[in-house]
Amino acid sequence: MGAILDEGAIFAPEVIEAKLAYTSSVGLSNVNYIVGAERFYNAGYSGVGAEMSNIEAGHIDNTYSYLTHVTTFVHGGGALGTPQTHATYVGHIMGGRPLGNITAQGIAPNATLMSGAIATSFGSGGSFSITYNSFIYAYTNSTIGFGAVDVINSSWGGLDSTGGGFFTVALDGLARNNPNTTFVIAAGNSGPSTGTVLGPASGYNGISVGALGNANAYNAVASFSSRGPQAYHDPVNGTNLAVRPVVDIAAPGESLSVGNGTSYAAPAVAGAVGLMAGASYQLGLPSTSRDARVMKAVLMNAADSIPGWSNGQSAHPNGNGGVRTTQALDWNSGAGRMNLDRTYDQYLSGQRDIPGLTGGTTTHNIGWDFAQVQLGLSTDIVINHLLAGGSEFRVALTWFRNRDLDAVAGIAYDRAFANLNLEIWNSTFTTLYSDSISIYSETELLRFTLPSTNYYGIRITYPNNRFAFVSHNVEQFAVAWWGVSAGLVPEPGIVMLLLTGGAGIVWWRRRIEAKTPRL
Repeated sequence: MGAILDEGAIFAPEVIEAKLAYTSSVGLSNVNYIVGAERFYNAGYSGVGAEMSNIEAGHIDNTYSYLTHVTTFVHGGGALGTPQTHATYVGHIMGGRPLGNITAQGIAPNATLMSGAIATSFGSGGSFSITYNSFIYAYTNSTIGFGAVDVINSSWGGLDSTGGGFFTVALDGLARNNPNTTFVIAAGNSGPSTGTVLGPASGYNGISVGALGNANAYNAVASFSSRGPQAYHDPVNGTNLAVRPVVDIAAPGESLSVGNGTSYAAPAVAGAVGLMAGASYQLGLPSTSRDARVMKAVLMNAADSIPGWSNGQSAHPNGNGGVRTTQALDWNSGAGRMNLDRTYDQYLSGQRDIPGLTGGTTTHNIGWDFAQVQLGLSTDIVINHLLAGGSEFRVALTWFRNRDLDAVAGIAYDRAFANLNLEIWNSTFTTLYSDSISIYSETELLRFTLPSTNYYGIRITYPNNRFAFVSHNVEQFAVAWWGVSAGLVPEPGIVMLLLTGGAGIVWWRRRIEAKTPRL
């Protein structure tokens, strides 16, 4: 970790060693059918218009037939810029093109895919070194860096465990200052021990991805996948051990023909962001639809609860039939297994943002909103759509930790962290049912059974800051919700999920039976 100064400033170290997040590489693979991406393909969305970059130790090798469309390669500041098998496999999963062979297709095959390299030297076992100059050249590049593309994937890590190291804070700062670039990071392969997610995945403003095993079903966290609970740190309150969920979502990462590792789970999620961004461009949606907080909230709220999933919910002490969690996410899989079939509906089929930044009323039982809340106040969303009692209601809330980077001086700043709460009320906000009130996370999440057929409301409150070196009185956020309409019978896939808690490889709508991965 770099030297911590007053007011949350952290100097860049001269050289640091990192590691690729994989365990073996033996061939080629895609997971598009496993995660349900064909729902987007069938609707005509394959990433057209979206731009993705893979930034890691080395470059994608475009001499392979399915990656000849990768023609932009960026490295500088002492980075070697050599082609690398690991980067090639990762790029393939993000956006490999089939060339007549559907089994070679990446998640977002028609997105523009670019490559960045940061390693200044390579060691053994996948280790490599970076400098500030090699790091900053790629991540702030006007072609492949933050602010230039829709999504950046980084399948490397091995830095700090508390999310407070220089490069982790710097990347959080770049993500916050460029919110229309979603940052996706591999959680790492140091499981099954707890507290093993290392930077930059231990940060706050990206999407940290764990790996799923149990091939064909992919309904269990792979034993090697890093997980929480993680230590929390800030420059005012110090360190609290084993209190924070860090993994945000999980995707297939074991028994793939490229090998095993969260390295290969992360690009599946990055490709999913590419699909969503492409759909946004093709439909002419507003730029808020491509905000990283929206992407994260939508993906997390659409994820499946795998067997054993728990975010620490228990019966709410007020006795109104709801639940309370102070944990927000599952320590091992975050929001659970990525489900792009459901993500399609969550993102495109319901409410696509409520005009303005103050919440409001929606007639949609499914949707998302980008809004803001003031310190000491709340922002409300009324769902003017009758929801069925006894059905599952799910809501995800995401926001950024206030971090910044002075790229010229090489100083990262950890400035403030807003504490937001997620609450579910009746539509008149007179009866509270459920709340997610973690104090160490930038995400709140609820999944619970509605106690009665009713109209409901979502309330986001901002009671305080965890810490603040600067004036921090307004926080922007994204919230996504999913409820079942009263009087409608859920489709078979939904019934199975409700009955089994997501057990087995159950896909929504057309995807009801277990499927063998197409590798």
